[in-house]
Formats: sequence, structure tokens, C-alpha cells
Amino acid sequence: MDLRLNLDDIDFERLLEKGRSSIPGLAPDWTDHNIHDPGIMLIELLAFEAEAQIYALSRLRRDEQLAYAKMLGVAPQRPVPATALIWPVEQNPAWSPGKGPFDRVLAEGTLATPNYPEAPSFATDTTQFLSNAKLAKVATHFADGKVADQTQINSKSGATFLPFGPTPCEDDSLVLSFTGKLDMADKKAVLILGVETPTPRTSRIAARPGRSWLRASLQDDNGSQALDIVQDTTEGMLQSGVIILARPHRRQTGAGFDIVLQSARGGLLRPPRLRRIAPNVVQVLQRTKQHEEAPAIGTGLPDQTYLLREQGWVGKPAFTVTELEFGGNSVWRQVEDFESSTPDDPDFTFDPVEGLICFGNGINGRALPANATLTVDYFTCRGTEGNLPAGLGWNVAGLAGIYGVNGEPCGGGGNTDALDDLKVQAIEQCFRKEPYVTSADLAAAANGLADLGVARAVELAPDSGKLRGTRVLLAVASRDAEGVSTPESETWLETIRVRLAPRVPLGQRLAVVAPHYVEIRITARLTVARTANVAMVGAAAAKCLADNLAAVDPKFPNKSWPFGRDVAALTVKAWLRGVDGVTKASDVVLYQSGTPVETKIAIGPAELPKLVFAAGDLTFQQAGETRG
Repeated sequence: MDLRLNLDDIDFERLLEKGRSSIPGLAPDWTDHNIHDPGIMLIELLAFEAEAQIYALSRLRRDEQLAYAKMLGVAPQRPVPATALIWPVEQNPAWSPGKGPFDRVLAEGTLATPNYPEAPSFATDTTQFLSNAKLAKVATHFADGKVADQTQINSKSGATFLPFGPTPCEDDSLVLSFTGKLDMADKKAVLILGVETPTPRTSRIAARPGRSWLRASLQDDNGSQALDIVQDTTEGMLQSGVIILARPHRRQTGAGFDIVLQSARGGLLRPPRLRRIAPNVVQVLQRTKQHEEAPAIGTGLPDQTYLLREQGWVGKPAFTVTELEFGGNSVWRQVEDFESSTPDDPDFTFDPVEGLICFGNGINGRALPANATLTVDYFTCRGTEGNLPAGLGWNVAGLAGIYGVNGEPCGGGGNTDALDDLKVQAIEQCFRKEPYVTSADLAAAANGLADLGVARAVELAPDSGKLRGTRVLLAVASRDAEGVSTPESETWLETIRVRLAPRVPLGQRLAVVAPHYVEIRITARLTVARTANVAMVGAAAAKCLADNLAAVDPKFPNKSWPFGRDVAALTVKAWLRGVDGVTKASDVVLYQSGTPVETKIAIGPAELPKLVFAAGDLTFQQAGETRG
């Protein structure tokens, strides 16, 4: 609904007609109303000017539109550079780890070029150490002492593994074992571990420097030392990205060492699933360095501006404005506004949409002196043009041959927001700030938390045992393609509550709970056709039961078991009878927590069935056989 006043409700023709129609009453002696009359010409001129002014009144200036957008928390987005992860290839002996002198530092700003027509330039955004140590083994060490070797899966294209198992706990660890020494002399250099998951990188999960769901340590013959995680763009290995590790306190290791990754908070939001993890993955950003010289442009007048010659300015790292003087160069400082600037402060503001630098007026901020010469250094990006496909070969400056390949598309590149984009964002922002009034609102919001893996959610009826005014949301965690479920941990439930609580109406509280799973066991005797394969029919029957009783069906969420629906023996019998090769299903018995139930198992509104199989639950005989 558009609530703006429409002031532009009259045009030139109607204004002219109103003027002409007023003549007889206001000036009866004026009888010539034709267009050649000078008076009519003046009325036409006034009508033209009035229409222009009315049109202007009904339109907002650009600065006014930006101000209204800011009130809604919407600001113009600067161009966003695309990013890519370059995974090293093993076919190049010139640099391959373990095969030559590869220990080196890759400086920030090192150029990386993809083999793609007219591709923009990319560069590293950190000072990275490339190690000659070779990743020899990847293994999961569980808290109970068991070890799962993931080395082959980690190196196999398309295969996936659970680095901390299906139910991660604090003492589970992923151990990366290396052969060779690690010697990091440069204090600014970092060690980067690349992580690739079935879930691509998204903008929803923001990388938070210094915060991670993981903790890291380095172990060698000299003992164990903690490794600071500078940045984790994987959010605890839930999406593809990098884990950036700071330089070890002991810069040099022995002939072999381990990097150990564990949960830092006693668990993880969801059990991660990886395609691969490896060192020496290079993270690059699409950006180009620009250098401009503006000789003798200073006028000495207040509020002088300078327009950047290139578009697509990138905000990080910030650009530098330098005034060249005979006695030494003066570096100007970027500020949000001149409110706190004194007459001597060399401050400037920057409009990222227009690419306009504005200097002070001599009172709030120093005015640019007359004939001042400037140099401006900044970075630009090409927005969406940097979003390149996966599988490209990359050359990295200083390294011979093809360094690596981006396993996933280069993504994240975005263009500068236009005013129309801000209008759309403002409307979306208004909807996002609406409270969750109905149960459908609350459930839809919870189901929208894709990064938390919420598969199903429903608001329960008010509970007399809960504090009055408390709304209870029942949330079910997702299952991945392999059927591994996310445990509905207290941390997971609390994270959902924290996300949703700010938009619950004033005076209401929100509680998020997990369903209670009712353990169900089913026994039955199945008669199969003479020509059928008993083993295949048995597998199909077991799958049929599991699919029908699934709390979450990854492929067909609408087929998941409804809350509050009872499990009836006749229904189970019908399922089994529909399995290919089954001619008869008999002796169907349901068990709840080990106790047989005659007709059905009651499932409450906050409960879901959990099928438990035991050996011999399904027995088979082929048609025509005599039952012994």
C-alpha cells in the first residue's frame, strides 16, 4: 500500500481551463478569450509554471529519498567485490607441497588471474604463508577413543564426510596430520585452511573476526600450543569458506605436526559435512588499485568537491587522499561528517554512491587550499562482473604455472544500489519489522532460518504450565541428504529464540522447544512373491517404514509425519502391503518403549515417532511355502 500523498493531481490543460472559466466572473469586460489574446497567453504561462511546481511538490529530491531510507535503516550499498577460494592442484611440481622449496609468504595484494575471457583482476586480501608441509592424513578422533580415517574421502571428488560425527561434542576432534616442518618467520602472515561443504558460501552467515564455533591447536614433538583463529568464514564448517589461523607462538615445528580442530562451545549448531579440507587455499578478492593525480585543483573556497574518475569504489581498504606540499606531504582523514571537525582538521567526507569527495568549509574542517595538488589512491571492483563460474584455472603472481582451481563459483559481487533498489529494500525492511502476531507468522519466520537448519516449526497451544504470555514454538532440526539429523541441542534452540524474540509482540515471551520422540518398534511377517528377491524386498520394506515415519523428509518436507497423528497398526499394514513384491502382510505388532500395543500408538501434539529397528523384526516367507 502506497501511503504517499499524491500532490500531482492536475495538469496544464485543466489549469488553463480553470483560468479561462474564471474570467467571466472576475472580469466581465474581458470578452476575447482566444489564444491570440495577451491575457490568455499570460494564463497559459501561469498554468505552465503552476504545473511544473505542483509536479516538483509531489516528487522527493534524491537527498530527501536517501534521508527517508536512512530512517528505515536502509543505506545505499557500495559495490561489493566477488570472492573466490583457489584450491591448489597437485599436478605442478614447481610448487607442489612436499616436492620443492615452497615455504614462502604471499603478500597482501598479490594478483591472481583466472583463465576466463575478459575476467576482472583479483588479489589476495591477507598476508598468507604457503607451507611446504604436506597434508598426509585427515582423521576424526571421537571422545570415546574411536578414530575414523577420512583421508581418502577428503581427497575424493564428490564424496563427503562428517568431521565430528553425527552428534558433535566438545571432545570430538578433527586432526590434520602433516609431514614436514612449519616455519613461519613473518609475524604478519597467517595460515589458511580451506573448507568446502555441500552448502555454498552465503551472505547470510557473516564472518566475525576473532569469533568461531571452533578452537584450534598445533601439536608436535615439542608439545601442544593453541592457535588463534583470526577469522572463520565457515561458521563452524557449516558452509564453504576459510579458517584463518594466526602464526604459532613457536614459529618452527618438528619434522611432522598436527593441526587439531575442536568445538569451542561444547558442541556445534549442526553436525558439519565436508567435501574437503586443505591448507594453502588462497582467498582472493576482486579488486583493482587506482591512483589518481589532480594537480593544482585547490580553489581555497569552502565545500570544494572532487569526483573520482573510476566507478565501483570498494570501502576496504579505505582510500588515501594526500596533499602534495613543498615542505612534505599531508594525508587527509576521512570522517562521516564535519560535526566534530575544527578549522585546522584536514578532514573530508565521501559519498559512495556519487564517488564524490567533499572538503571542509574552513570552519568545520579545513578548506582545500588554493592550487593544492592531490593524489588519491583507492580500490575499485566490478560488482557482479566478478561472479565467475567454478572450475577455472588461476595464475598467482610469483608462482609458476597454474596454481589452482576454484571449486565453487566466485560469488558475492554486487553493484551499487540505485534509488529504486533502496525503495524495494525499504518496503522489505518494513515487512521484516512487523511483529509475529499469528502462529503462521512465527512458524514461517522459524522455517526461514535456513542457516540454522530448521526443517519444521509450529506454535503449540498455550500451556497452563508455562508463564502466562509465553508462546511456545516447537522446532525440528533438518536432516541432510544422507539422513543424518541435527540434534536439537539447547544451544540450537536458544539461537532460534534469540533470532525470533525481538519481533514477538510487546508483553509476550518466546520459548523454543524440541519435540519428544516416541520410540516405535514394528514387527511383521511378510509374504513375498515366488520370483521376488527376499533381500531386496526386505530392504524396500524397511525403507518404506522409515520414509513413512520420518520426522523430516529431506526430499519431500510435506510428507514428514504430522504432529499429533497416531500410528495405527492397520496403516502400517497397508504400507507394507504396498511394497513391490509383497503379497501379504500379517502379524503386524506395534511396540512403544518395548511394550506391545494392540491397535495404535498415541502421538501427542509435541511428539514425533522415532522408528527403532531390531534384528528379526521383519520376517519373510515366499508364496507357496508352508509356515513352520
